[in-house]
Amino acid sequence: MAGAPQRKPSRLSVELFRGFLEGRPDEEHWELIDGVAVMMAPPTLAHQRIASNLQLLLNEALERQMPALSVYQPAGLNLAPPVENYDPKPDVVVIDSDASEQPGERYANRFYLVAEIVSASDRTGSLRSACRPAHERWLEGASPRQSGRPPRTRRFRAAL
Repeated sequence: MAGAPQRKPSRLSVELFRGFLEGRPDEEHWELIDGVAVMMAPPTLAHQRIASNLQLLLNEALERQMPALSVYQPAGLNLAPPVENYDPKPDVVVIDSDASEQPGERYANRFYLVAEIVSASDRTGSLRSACRPAHERWLEGASPRQSGRPPRTRRFRAAL
């Protein structure tokens, strides 16, 4: 006997996903990965420590060198042009300081640095790692810096 045909779930757009988020409690952390709303597990203590240390170091450097920029963790980004079915919320971002002057704003339109703290579980077997090409591709849509140069990517590894 043949089974019922399996129906693929429809993929969410960024717009529908953000509407979904409006009805969710702030303490929940969701990301849109390949059109699927994924509730993220709370970060480990080591993950939080790395993100906090990076934020502290960046804040100190930016206060001295570029006070018009600020560091946030985490923050939403409006990608231009949008990457279809993908709405990241990186662990640490550097954005224009005046972006935070809008009360209730959750997304920045321009960013200068994004950092994602990757754990061993992110490297294999997770939905996020399965979507790695899309996860990295959105950087290509980043708005270029004032100089007009395209964004650069760097990978750093820290062991605990």
